[in-house]
Order: sequence, then structure tokens, then C-alpha cells
Amino acid sequence: MSNDNDGAEALGSCLGVVLAIAVILYIIYVIVCCILAVAGVVMFCGAALGLAWGAVRSTYNFVLAAKENLFYRDPARRIEDNCYVSFFHLRGDGFRNIGKVWANAFSRNWWDVSGELPRGKALFFALPFRLVHIAVVLASTVIYLPILSIIFTGIYLVIWFLYVSLACEMRFMEWCFNKIHGLFNICQHCHQRVDLPVYRCPGCGVEYSHLVPSVKFGPFFRKCRCGEYLPTSRFFERNALTAICPNNNCHQDLKSSDVVPVSIAMLGGGSVGKSHFMMDAVYLLQENVLPEMKRSCRVAEEDRAVVENLCRYYEAGIRPDTTRDGMIEAICLETKAKTWAFPQRLYLYDPPGESFKESDKISSHRYYRNMQGAVLIIDPFTLTAVLSDYRQHGIQHTMLAVGAMAPEESISRWLISMERDFPGIAKRSCLAVCINKTDESSFQKITGLTAGDRGKKCRQFLERYECINLVNKVEMNFHKVEYFAVSATGSGGDGKAFQPEGISDVLKWLLSNI
Repeated sequence: MSNDNDGAEALGSCLGVVLAIAVILYIIYVIVCCILAVAGVVMFCGAALGLAWGAVRSTYNFVLAAKENLFYRDPARRIEDNCYVSFFHLRGDGFRNIGKVWANAFSRNWWDVSGELPRGKALFFALPFRLVHIAVVLASTVIYLPILSIIFTGIYLVIWFLYVSLACEMRFMEWCFNKIHGLFNICQHCHQRVDLPVYRCPGCGVEYSHLVPSVKFGPFFRKCRCGEYLPTSRFFERNALTAICPNNNCHQDLKSSDVVPVSIAMLGGGSVGKSHFMMDAVYLLQENVLPEMKRSCRVAEEDRAVVENLCRYYEAGIRPDTTRDGMIEAICLETKAKTWAFPQRLYLYDPPGESFKESDKISSHRYYRNMQGAVLIIDPFTLTAVLSDYRQHGIQHTMLAVGAMAPEESISRWLISMERDFPGIAKRSCLAVCINKTDESSFQKITGLTAGDRGKKCRQFLERYECINLVNKVEMNFHKVEYFAVSATGSGGDGKAFQPEGISDVLKWLLSNI
């Protein structure tokens, strides 16, 4: 019996030990599981924080890189050479800056992950944090940044398209506005047409030869190096700036106000009466013609002295000096009617008669490019048939000065030169053919033509006196032609004010048809 009790006790002891060991192992297991669970939670939190931090940090690095490479202005560069925002300029740094953003962001991200791995007690937290951070940053460098670059490129293209469209629309609107109203400049020094003057900055005096709405400098204003904002369009008062002729050989100040230039040229050889006709025209326009047409008249300041001198000559009956060779006489009058949106600037050009002898001299007069009307002045005493009629009547004409060139010869040379150097200008212009010197004492008796006649009667006079070729040429080469018989002197002269006849009708017809 004792042996059985001892065996049972030993078995119970063994079972107790096994049970104790099992309990201890279970406790250890529970403790390990708790530790592992806590470690897992810590590692998960570290990884989650690493993921969030990596995404935030990579985004932050991208934003910094974009700020430095897209919106930063180098202070060493001149202000006027920068755009409003640099990436708006397609030919500038726009798309190249996207690559700079990617490279800069990559370098910032690499600097973030290149530090040493953490050691010690924070290993369970810092290690997953750092590893996930590294993975996120690398992934964002490969994936996230290109995606953002593509998105940015789309936004950039939209903004750029809108920006370019606005600049182009402003230029197109200004072009249409100028074409509809016929606005441009004419330099009164070199007599050339100026569609876009050189503008001077009122702040520092820098000159801009292309002050228009643009993608590089903006659709509305351009910033000068001195900080002054210069308007790039007439709609924002660009014409208030000082304007300069862009011709390098001239470079004189221009009038940049909104006016419609109208140019009228006097045609004819020497001594036919062009200068006298122009003197009469200047006087009559101010005194009679423009008031009767209900238009105001103002003399340009730079021409005031010349106009006043011509008016004194007119009222004193003094003949004007002949225009010298190589010299262009030009008078400017500004006119305005109530129904006009803009005033007209009327230019009257009187080239020397000697210039009609050589076509090179004709083409050197650049103002013909702007011509809308012309006056062909004919001296009837240069016509052989008229002189023959005088001889048949046994009468000697009383003209002291006779034209130096037949009218057909002068107009033929002029038309050849115009077609070569200024094609199409004559076709768009009106021509008044004026038979001058009809105040000669016997002229009406012999020819039947008198000052003040116009139209068919004057045309028949030219046909009768062998000028049919001249008539055909002018009617074929000009948009509209009318014939007038005029007297630039009338019954005046020798101390008595001139009283020209027929010239007012010529001026009214020209101004009504231009």
C-alpha cells in the first residue's frame, strides 16, 4: 500500500510541476504576445506617421521647389526683361522650369532620407517610421512628382493659352480699331508713314520701339526698369507718352494723338502754279471751305508761322517763292466735324517742279505712300495747240512765267515712278485736274474756257487741245477724276489781295471724296 501511495504522490508532484511550468509558459506567452502587440501597434503607428510625414514632406519639398524655380525673380536681371510670371513666356523658362522643380524636389527629398537610422529605445517606432518615410519619398519622387508635373503642365498650358489669347485679342482689337478709323501717324520731318512710333518712358527716358500688348511683357502694361508702368495699347492712353519717329535718319518727335491723316499732293512741272495754288488752298480752307463744310480748322503749332506768312502774302497780293529743288513744302491743318469720331490731320504737299524731271527724285518723296488725293495743275500755255490758237488770232499771251514741262510728260513720269515704288496708291486716290492761268486776258475769248468751269467742259478742252492721252491716263490710273478750270491769282496781285477762282470747288470736291 505504501508503494502505491508513493507512486501517486510522485505522479501528483510531476503533474504539479508540469502545470506550473505550463502556467509560467502561458504567462510568458501572454506577456510576449502583449509585447509584440504593443510593438506592432508602435511600429504600425510609426509606419503610418512615416507615410503621412513622407507624403507631407515630399509635397512641401515640391512646393518649395516650385516657388523657387517658377516664381522667383533674379534681382540681377533687368525688370523689363522679366515677364509678369516667368512661366507665361513660352520661349523663356516656362517648360524648362518644370524640370528644375523636379530636380530640386528630388534633391530635397534625398537630403531628408539620407540621415542615419535611429538606434536605441526608439527603434521600434523610429525604424518603421524612417523606412516607410524613405519608401514614400522614393515613391513620390518616381510617381508623385511626375503626376504633379503633368497636372501643373496642364494648368500652365491653360493659363498660358488664356494669357496669349488676351494679348493677341488686344493687338487684334487695336489693329481693327486703327483700320476702321484710318488712324496712323505721318512724320512731318521725313514725311513717312508711322504705324507704330518709338515711345519714351516719362520716368527715365528709355525708348521702346515695340510697345504693344505681348505675351512676354503683358497685354495691358509693360514695366520699365525705373518701375514706371507703360501702357501697351491706345485703349490705356499709350498716346499720352512722347512718340518718336522710328526712322533712324529722322528720330524726331511725333504727334501721337488720335487723328486721321489725309494727304493731298500737288502734281505738275515747274512754274505751273503749284506753290500759288497751295497758298490759296491754305487761306481758303481756313476762311471759306472748311466753315462752309461745317468743319473746324486748327493749324499745327509747328506750321503756324509758315501759315501766317502765307496768309500775309495772300492778303498783300505777293506771289510765293518757287519751291526749291530738293525741298518739300508741307503744311498741316487739323479739321473736325461733329459727326466724326476723330479729327482729320490734312497734309498739303508741294514738291519742287524739278523733281518731275527725274523718276528717282519722285520716288525719294516717301509721303506719296500716304497719298489719298492729288491735284494735277496744268499750265495751258505749255500746250502747243493753245499757243497755235493764239498765233492764229494774232494775240500774244500775257503770262510772264510759263510751265517748264508739258503736263502729259510730267504725269507719265510720275505714274511710272509711282507704279514702281508705290504700287496701288494712285488707284486708291482721287485726282483733281486743274487747268490753271485761265485769268489770262484773252484766254476765254480764244479757248472758250473760263475760271470756275468744271467737269465735261474742261475735259472737252483737254481733248480739243491734244491732251486725250493725258485724260485717258489719269482716268485709267486714278480711282476718281474731276476736271476744273481755275485761276490761282484771279484779279488780285501787285499789292491787292488775291481773289482766286475755282479753287474752292476743287478743295470741296477733294475733301468730299477722300
